[in-house]
Amino acid sequence: LLIVMPCHARPGERKNGSKADEPVSVCAKRLIRKQLKAVCRYAPRAAKNWQDDTEYVHQLRVATRRVRTALLLFPDLLPPDELRWVGRRLREFRRAAGRARDLDVLAERLKHAALERKDCQLDDVVRQILARRRKAQKPLKATYKKAKRSGFEKRSRDLAREARWRSDESEPTFADAACARLGPYVDAFFAAAVDLSTIPSLHQMRIAGKRVRYAMELMSGAFSATVRRQLQADFTEVQDRLGAINDLANAIGTFMRLHQQTDNKRHRAELIKLVHAEQARLVVRRDGRAHDRTGVLRGLPQRGGGAGYPQGGHQRGWFGGAVAGV
Repeated sequence: LLIVMPCHARPGERKNGSKADEPVSVCAKRLIRKQLKAVCRYAPRAAKNWQDDTEYVHQLRVATRRVRTALLLFPDLLPPDELRWVGRRLREFRRAAGRARDLDVLAERLKHAALERKDCQLDDVVRQILARRRKAQKPLKATYKKAKRSGFEKRSRDLAREARWRSDESEPTFADAACARLGPYVDAFFAAAVDLSTIPSLHQMRIAGKRVRYAMELMSGAFSATVRRQLQADFTEVQDRLGAINDLANAIGTFMRLHQQTDNKRHRAELIKLVHAEQARLVVRRDGRAHDRTGVLRGLPQRGGGAGYPQGGHQRGWFGGAVAGV
């Protein structure tokens, strides 16, 4: 897609704080600093004030994913020891926030269902989910305390400050570096789209697609408005569909675990009903068909033999088949 579309933004055009014709190290420093600031901003709120607004945990998880993508895009510009240390702390934040966020989403959905149905049995299930959510907060709070004690915020600032061009070769512009560094993410997405018959394979495609989306957003200043508008819209739609499937799969797993752990017959019956209902929704989501509404894939040329593409395959057919499978 990057080969056949006008990629580079106009010289001097600024998007997401970056210019296409700036040195890549200047833009990388700015992007990494901005994303690490978001983690430091939301971490204490997610750890301490999560009951005031569940969005704090959501934004923390998103921020850790974005900064992880930024660090993976520019590892050669950063000191390796500090990069590994910050990467480990980010992984701990992401895992702790992920479990808590999944339970927040499930609890919110069940609360609405309980209000609509006026079902006391469903209220009991909601209480069990909220109890698990409170338990999931402990690892998140512990992760924040550990990061604070170890100086995560200062070391994050230091890492961003150390971003620089470290090669003897001439430094490329942000636009040239962005096109080269986005390619492996796109190839990984299409490789993950080969098998869409199982929930785990859809989950892997979702992860790969999320990385492409974040990478495009972070490097949006390097690309023309056409690329930003068309490709980001397509990947956002794919991510929304895969996210709904993932939420349903997580809900089924949680209900099954609750069913195994309770002896209350009424609760067990209600949980089985919920499992069946979520399974039905999952089948509808999984077997649904998406359409190329934007036309971004229309008229692309033949391309065969590239990584992630079948020999002699058509890009539109390959991408369209992946989206249709979702």
